[in-house]
Amino acid sequence: MVCYNHSTILGTVLSHDYVTGLYLCGDICLPSSARLYGNPKKCNEKGIPFRTKIEPCNEIIGQHRQIARKTVTLIDSWYTGNEVISNCRKRGYGWIGDLKPNRVIIYDGKRMNVSNLLNILRKRGQLTDTVIDGQIYQTVKVMAYIPSLRENVSIVINAKADTKNVHVLCTNLQQEDVSTILRYARKRVMIENSYKDAKQIGFGEYRFRKSEAALIHAHLVFLAYILIQILRYRLLSYRITKAVPSMEFVITWVRKKTRQGFIHYIWDKLKQGISIRSLIMTVGKIDTVYV
Repeated sequence: MVCYNHSTILGTVLSHDYVTGLYLCGDICLPSSARLYGNPKKCNEKGIPFRTKIEPCNEIIGQHRQIARKTVTLIDSWYTGNEVISNCRKRGYGWIGDLKPNRVIIYDGKRMNVSNLLNILRKRGQLTDTVIDGQIYQTVKVMAYIPSLRENVSIVINAKADTKNVHVLCTNLQQEDVSTILRYARKRVMIENSYKDAKQIGFGEYRFRKSEAALIHAHLVFLAYILIQILRYRLLSYRITKAVPSMEFVITWVRKKTRQGFIHYIWDKLKQGISIRSLIMTVGKIDTVYV
């Protein structure tokens, strides 16, 4: 399923394309699923039934088991469509989706796209300052109908003060105020940071091209990520650190301890009289998942 995908950093690269889900509760963010996507051409070459990205996305939502009293699904603009929203609605989940500027909506009985709505609301002076976690945002919340979602929704526009960083959100959390909705939406930052952390422990770094191996590799990385998240809080409870350490600190700590353990292992074997050649042959046969 390797194909050419667009990377904002590297441009067009030969790579696998994943549909992923993450579970966020408080300060804990854990990978919950990873599924490979193949474009129509690749699926046709391999004789595999083509599935859109929406299908694995809905599978991930369907496999979620609600533990908390309330579940809110944060949806990327790519997946903010009727199929995904209907799935959330059926399960009683709240949802917040990003809207692209060209998405068609009906506001005040007029058909327009999202960028036109933003201009209208700005001209009317309806955006007001809202302080969230010490940051000032210009925000507004209005009701509109989105034909592609077949639903009346709340649309929340937020623009960080003195920047051109504008986000347009749609949500079924109509009873919530702007601050509450934005606090939910801002948790996406933690999700994006989780992907960056996963890359530190090898997500996407492998020297093979078979899709099954790539999927196994992704799950091993996610497993290592989950274990490191657990270790973050263990280090605090064991009083090794005075506060919950960052992922980068824990990764460095684990690598240091692993390296020391490996050196002690080599030294003990040498003291037992094992030759360097035999030791190299033995170590070469050890299957290791490096963190």
